[in-house]
Amino acid sequence: MSAEVPDAVPDAVPDAVSAEADPGAVAVVGLGLALPGANNTAEFWDRLREGVLLSSEPSAFDLKHFWAPTREETDAFYVREAGYLHDFVPDPASIAEPDGNIGHPGWPRTTRWLRHCAVQALAGVRRRPTDRWLTATTGIHDQTGLGPQGIVLGDEYRRMVREAIPADRDGDWLAELADHAISVRYGGDGGDPQSYLPASVVRNALRGLIPGDTQHLTLDAACASGLFALDAAVKALREGSCDVALAGGTSVIEPIGFTLFCRAQGISMSGRVRPFDRAADGTLIGEGAVALVLKPYARAVADGDRVLGVIRGTGLAADGRGKGIHAPATRGQELAIARAWADAGVEADDVDWVVAHGTGTPVGDEIELRSLLSRLGPGERTCLLTSNKQVFGHTGVLAGLVSVAHALVALERGAVPGQPVVTDPHPLLGDGERLTVPVKDAPWPADGARPRVVGVSSFGLGGADAHVVLSDHAPRSVPARRRGVDVRDDREDLVVVGWNTHLPGMDPDQVPAWLRGDGPLPEPGFGTPYPLPSPRDVRIPPLTMRHMDAAHLMVLQALGPLLERLGEPGTSLRPTTAIVMGSTLPTTHNTQAALRVHAAECATAFDLLPDPAQAEVLKEYLAKGMAEAKGVIPGDLNEDDFTGAVSCILSGRAANYYDFQGLGTSVYSQRDSAHTAVDLALRQLRHRACDLALIGAVCLRPISGWDRHLAHLVPEGRSIAEGAAVLAVTRRSTALEHGLPVLGTLSTEVALDDPRHPVTPSHALPVLAGTGHTYLSLDALLTVLKAVVTETDTVVRPAATGSPLIRFTPPAGPREALTGSQQAEPERADPERAGSAHTGSAHTGSGHADPAPVQSQHAGSEHTGSEQDGAEHTEEFTGRRQTFRLVPTDPPPAEPATPSIPPGTVVITDAPDLAAVVTGPDTAVW
Repeated sequence: MSAEVPDAVPDAVPDAVSAEADPGAVAVVGLGLALPGANNTAEFWDRLREGVLLSSEPSAFDLKHFWAPTREETDAFYVREAGYLHDFVPDPASIAEPDGNIGHPGWPRTTRWLRHCAVQALAGVRRRPTDRWLTATTGIHDQTGLGPQGIVLGDEYRRMVREAIPADRDGDWLAELADHAISVRYGGDGGDPQSYLPASVVRNALRGLIPGDTQHLTLDAACASGLFALDAAVKALREGSCDVALAGGTSVIEPIGFTLFCRAQGISMSGRVRPFDRAADGTLIGEGAVALVLKPYARAVADGDRVLGVIRGTGLAADGRGKGIHAPATRGQELAIARAWADAGVEADDVDWVVAHGTGTPVGDEIELRSLLSRLGPGERTCLLTSNKQVFGHTGVLAGLVSVAHALVALERGAVPGQPVVTDPHPLLGDGERLTVPVKDAPWPADGARPRVVGVSSFGLGGADAHVVLSDHAPRSVPARRRGVDVRDDREDLVVVGWNTHLPGMDPDQVPAWLRGDGPLPEPGFGTPYPLPSPRDVRIPPLTMRHMDAAHLMVLQALGPLLERLGEPGTSLRPTTAIVMGSTLPTTHNTQAALRVHAAECATAFDLLPDPAQAEVLKEYLAKGMAEAKGVIPGDLNEDDFTGAVSCILSGRAANYYDFQGLGTSVYSQRDSAHTAVDLALRQLRHRACDLALIGAVCLRPISGWDRHLAHLVPEGRSIAEGAAVLAVTRRSTALEHGLPVLGTLSTEVALDDPRHPVTPSHALPVLAGTGHTYLSLDALLTVLKAVVTETDTVVRPAATGSPLIRFTPPAGPREALTGSQQAEPERADPERAGSAHTGSAHTGSGHADPAPVQSQHAGSEHTGSEQDGAEHTEEFTGRRQTFRLVPTDPPPAEPATPSIPPGTVVITDAPDLAAVVTGPDTAVW
């Protein structure tokens, strides 16, 4: 544990907290940042007021390998400048040994940036030896192609070239030359590629600054990630699971990400960013880092900390099903804003200013304006609206935290920086009476009569939406519309109500026997390339699926049958369903696309050889190797590769496809990703932020370039196997209300109350150890599934210190185990009898049936959502079936106002001519 930092002398100590003050108010007591042109908050404020776009050409990589002058070149980006962080000056304390940056030359830039920010944010914050800490972070990192991470690409290029060269004496000599040249280009600087993984960046950056037993959460919800991390930290503080939290993140521009962003047509061709102006034609991307230190407001006041601002409320949402995975939607944005305002206890006229997502893309700006205007309503006061991407560019996952920093420095200085880039306001702004963009600094002085209130929005790819409300005062009472206000005293069980797996070569009804150790084994992998699912199972065009990471498809295939078996609740709860997915490594598709994008750079490595003729021959073999890998390396990159390669879409694709509107995020905590995913999802349930949580983990083999860099992730003697699994979890009252089976309770714990209780390491599942396989972070979820199948009280131990343990407790009373051969008539659960089991699906193949033992609990037809008289009835879940009976009928009278087939309609007909003419959005013809 680090030493206590001496108390700082705050500029102003708030008055003592009133007994009626909102106990859910969270104070921001520290802020650190590093952005283009800004190494601290003072410089950040100056850059905001100047309003000049801080764009430049890169210095971390050679632009000539990755830039093309037109959009037609799919393997390059078409703009030369972006918001690169060139002038970074680290805080001296961030490079002090033994834990600073100087002694770690292999650390990526993002680690150095985040450590600098953390040192700034922690300065003067009072800490106690007994404090429990949480970090909630996000980040885009140099996962491929830059610095030591280039070793992974280099190993893959070496393999490809060697396999393309003939195996003879001359060929062996050429292969050795190729190895030498590629090693020079991608030899690294002594670092470990694992240090570039998101969780490693955070742990290394904060080493020695915060206690060693800190709990770490690293998540990815696309451009909304920063506010998702802030929401997680706020909820943890409110419920008392930590005393101090650090929310932060990093973003770095690397060639593959920039190229894929260009394929989505979101980058400005003019090189300017003009949010909310008629001339807006796109955005530019930026890089940097931000760190915030948070405490409960009452604790911050008691400690005498300087309070930079108060977080009054947070709101998360998912767009659900919409026009497409790339398209923003008003529904999710409005939900996030409404949820945040309810959590904060504010109304439209309370909000003085909104720091918008404001990317400067025509579609994005229009959707955001429509969402804001809808939530603001007519009103009586003018609300200010600004962005900061016209200065620093779009910092991706970091964008929401940059905007929170924007709001905090404005609260401190009593003014809203103007946005002079807006010379012709967007037509939706109208006369500016309700929502206006100030082109000059707008005074915003503290007002003793009312608090100053600012909303911050951040909206991400795949429909991830977030909004946060900040103020200069804590509210005097708990907001009436806040959900989960009694979270500290809430002892309601969170229960598993279903599960499913998607494993290669294994029918789901075989999974229980496999987990018990007395059944057949799944195949270790799905094969390369991944076999596309049938259109009956996944309604996505095959061409699109070929540009998606296989893990995204595996999640969809695991979820579909589970939702079907949940029956009516699986549909009715989708507006408040959350999807949280854990994974260990970067998406395989991202690395495969990087091999294509970096191929020109790799080819120039051969120019180092003294013989130009040999260099040209090796370039030809590289091209041959790339061509032979065309089933793995994508062809021409398009917008589907953008969504198919980014890690956030692991959850975002599922939310979009299945119309989940609660929230969706992916978790990347290496081997403990399932542990932190479970912990995050259960926290959302406890706070009533969702009613059903789908918690999963997925494992897909990485490219072979990772093979020699997986120590500490892959247990010794194991090889990586592929698969996915999902748990459905809800509150017990929700399960009772909807007639869902209760398979047992799920919880997470930092430490066991009884240290004598046996604990199972996540990788110690006998069926895995015995076959020499590991599913990385999925191992933990499979251990939980074994506990469900065997009805065993089980505690699963994480790999890293500070990660939560997962505990599964079976329900009281005996249950009859199910096997795949047991079938029953699918009827609604009857509380008076226990029926026989049903596998839940008529389909065959992986991921289509739930052979789990189940128990349904009802309180009769008059049940209102709470347990009655403590009575519990057991029954084996049979799923739900709906039968359609087609009856001939006369056609309706002609009416001009009759609408077309509504969206989401399934048309069932045996008439080919009718099927041919049926049209409509999201319409299926059977």
